[in-house]
Amino acid sequence: MSFKRKRQSGLSDAAAQGERRSGETAKRTRRQFLGGALLAGLLGKLGCGKSKRGDEEEKERTPSPDAERVSFPLAEHPALAKTDGMTEIPAEGNAPSLVLLRTENGFRAYVNVCTHAACPLEPDAEKRRIYCDRQCGHGSVFGLDGKALAGPSARPLYEYFTEWSEGGDSVTVVLELKNP
Repeated sequence: MSFKRKRQSGLSDAAAQGERRSGETAKRTRRQFLGGALLAGLLGKLGCGKSKRGDEEEKERTPSPDAERVSFPLAEHPALAKTDGMTEIPAEGNAPSLVLLRTENGFRAYVNVCTHAACPLEPDAEKRRIYCDRQCGHGSVFGLDGKALAGPSARPLYEYFTEWSEGGDSVTVVLELKNP
């Protein structure tokens, strides 16, 4: 009788056996998929695998005391005398080329490269924007907070910690990224 059923359904012995195997494979694949999805969800809840830090975590983070530091006298950079003033600082020692920005509460130091294609940045204090080098042609635009506003770059600019001297005559860039 079993032969008749197989024949009636149009399946040979080899085809019926293959169908059973593919069903087992599908179950195994589904099981593996669900197990992977469960693991991904668990890791997400634990905060593993996140590429960006939350705002609260970034505010609490402080540079390590043994990180290298480079100081810049404000007298040598008149653009930093006013809020939202920006200047480009060429690479010096171990410090890469920087875009230094004065804010209401201190300073921000960005690595002078676009996070999309590593082109140099063009700060524009009048427009209150930081552009990816217009000669690159990519068109990324960043706000003064370093966040991507337009263009192919979705990541914020790489930012270093900064310290302002007590006398207010220099700014120190701590060569440790805030947002690695």
